[in-house]
Amino acid sequence: MTLRCMAVVAALAACVSCNFVRRQPAEAVAPPDTAVPEAPPAETGRDMHTVELPYGFSVIVSADTLSGTPSDTTEAYTSFGLYRDQGLIYSDPVGRYVFSPGLYPMVLQTDPDSFQLFFEMSDTLRGNYARMLCVEGYETVSDRILPLFIAPSADVNGDGIKEYVGFSDYGAAEADSVPYIPILYFSVLRTGIELDSTLTYRRNESVYGTFYGYDRSDKYMFPRQAVLPRLEAELAKITAAAP
Repeated sequence: MTLRCMAVVAALAACVSCNFVRRQPAEAVAPPDTAVPEAPPAETGRDMHTVELPYGFSVIVSADTLSGTPSDTTEAYTSFGLYRDQGLIYSDPVGRYVFSPGLYPMVLQTDPDSFQLFFEMSDTLRGNYARMLCVEGYETVSDRILPLFIAPSADVNGDGIKEYVGFSDYGAAEADSVPYIPILYFSVLRTGIELDSTLTYRRNESVYGTFYGYDRSDKYMFPRQAVLPRLEAELAKITAAAP
């Protein structure tokens, strides 16, 4: 099984939903058939591209010439600017963003005028990860790093609420032992995504024998042959539950 890769997982022991009040389950909205961004006709002099998103959001980025050509669907883009109704609300001049078919970019409405936006980012050292921007009206109020979700949201534990699941790759396949890298389960609520600490605890305990926290730790090492079968079985359940 091929796992999506991210070597650094943010410490998450509580809600990451921008401090809204818990309400009813909700579903994220992703632009259909996301691929290489289209170039806005008004741009001249630079290799700029734009991505239209729901709720009046759009992204303008510059092609990263070190990564290939703009026609490559795995192309990374820099000079990231997030706009709402053509007004700039967030910028990142150095991050490398990926726009390829899949889950990202993704928009989750958490209130009539509040949103969580998710973007895939590339890093040559730690691999791909996700950036979550919380937006209220026309202001970006928080910026968080998350593991990439491995599949669309699904009710993986039968509680009636869908979850996204994030996981980091183990790295070199030839290694005899692997570090503790937890699987993180995020409930999709009306208020946004929220770490399900109980589900995260139980599922990691079943894989590793003991729950060692929400962060990757090289302090705890496990024989690859012992851990991988349990891990792959757990990830297979998640992907099988996804639509």
